[in-house]
Amino acid sequence: MHAKIDSNFQVLVYPIADLRAFLPDMSLPVDLTNDAALPEGFVYVNPVELPAFDRTTHRIQEGTPEQDGDKWVVVWDVIALSAQELQTAAAVVQSSVIEQVQQRLDAFAQTRFYDNMLSACTYATSGVPRLKTEGQYCVDARDATWEMLFGILNDVVAGTREMPRSFTDLEGELPTLAWPV
Repeated sequence: MHAKIDSNFQVLVYPIADLRAFLPDMSLPVDLTNDAALPEGFVYVNPVELPAFDRTTHRIQEGTPEQDGDKWVVVWDVIALSAQELQTAAAVVQSSVIEQVQQRLDAFAQTRFYDNMLSACTYATSGVPRLKTEGQYCVDARDATWEMLFGILNDVVAGTREMPRSFTDLEGELPTLAWPV
């Protein structure tokens, strides 16, 4: 990224493509990271690491580059999400958590060669004792898992619990999945 410092010391940001379009009659070198190769008044803006922030409550936005010692650097502003953005972020997290809970159940069923949890549950009425036991266990485990998850989500809606940031935040609260012997 590049910036032009105008006569009022206002910083105008120019991505490389825009810089070339802004200066169509000027031959610019391929490597524009050297300030000496840039036209007068332009500087190379050095990238920096993104700041740490909570993606469920904040977002980052590129700010106006600043001079840091002898070089210019990108500035990242951490901005609190609006009420609408918070609602959208919560919906995305909720959807992701629900999907991962289902994947967890399906992966468990697949350890005994069932296609998925739904398939395993259908064996609860099997005439084969082992399959019937496994099928009933899957029905009970599935019910307990979803009951626990929906209880957590209801607490979030009631305001008595913060929205989990990811599946990892609540995975330990879900019932343990272990086949009956």
